Amino acid sequence: MSFKDLSAQEKVLHCIRTIIKSGNRYPGSLSTRRNRDISSNQAYYTKLAVEALPDLTPEDREVINKKKITYTESGRVVAFADYLKQFDYLAGEIQNKQDQKNLSTGSDQYAELVNTIRDKIQGFLQEQFVKIDADIKKTKTFITDKHNTMSPEEFQETYGEKIYRRGSQDSFYYSMSRFENSKLGIILRLRDAQMPEFILKAQESYREKEYFKIDKLVFKLKQRFPALQNFVMTNFGSSLDGIEFVISADDPEGKVVIDTSTIYAGGYNIQRLHLRWLMHVSSPQGDVDIKQG
Repeated sequence: MSFKDLSAQEKVLHCIRTIIKSGNRYPGSLSTRRNRDISSNQAYYTKLAVEALPDLTPEDREVINKKKITYTESGRVVAFADYLKQFDYLAGEIQNKQDQKNLSTGSDQYAELVNTIRDKIQGFLQEQFVKIDADIKKTKTFITDKHNTMSPEEFQETYGEKIYRRGSQDSFYYSMSRFENSKLGIILRLRDAQMPEFILKAQESYREKEYFKIDKLVFKLKQRFPALQNFVMTNFGSSLDGIEFVISADDPEGKVVIDTSTIYAGGYNIQRLHLRWLMHVSSPQGDVDIKQG
């Protein structure tokens, strides 16, 4: 019988046993993507288990939660319930990300708030678009000049990665693979006719990252205060430190005031310059600080 023909309970149990057999004894480290703590195989079966969760019945969950494995060499007991708990957590994270992504296209007042803030930062975005355009052109001139004026050996020694041949401390070569996949390498290979499209994509990527951060911040606000209505934005302005404005809203328990500020971050690198969003919420329930990350 193939995996797809198994019941939801059987799928989750199969995934847990496979993950444990592969060496994972710490459910809290699991993710649906490979990282330094888990293998691609463990991430794959974690993803399969998370996808099977919606089809589990309460009875299925009870069966899974009762199962355990005891390691003979250490006597350590691993409960399947811990794996199921982590799968539930990951499913919630995935749903939150999807809800956050859909926030701006919704029909409630939080969607209106997101789009209002997006409109307000258009001036800042245009300023950064100009800087991105200039930075990419400057980089293109710089790396092209280096490529044309340096000998191939000098260029490889400067921008390549020194790789020693196996079994030798003296024999080596310069690998250019990391350079070719870097910003400098990609820009060097661009033809003049390709530059406008490349710059436009860089600008669009920057804008989407800023929009994503606004979505994330307002989504956190919605999670903490799900019943806010009648958002009113006032005192919008910008300074050397960033952008600031105040939002007032009505809550069933009383008036809520949200002081929103930003700081510029990213240092000297124009393409890394971005806004870091912060909210200080004053409500009848008390003050709350909400950050984007």
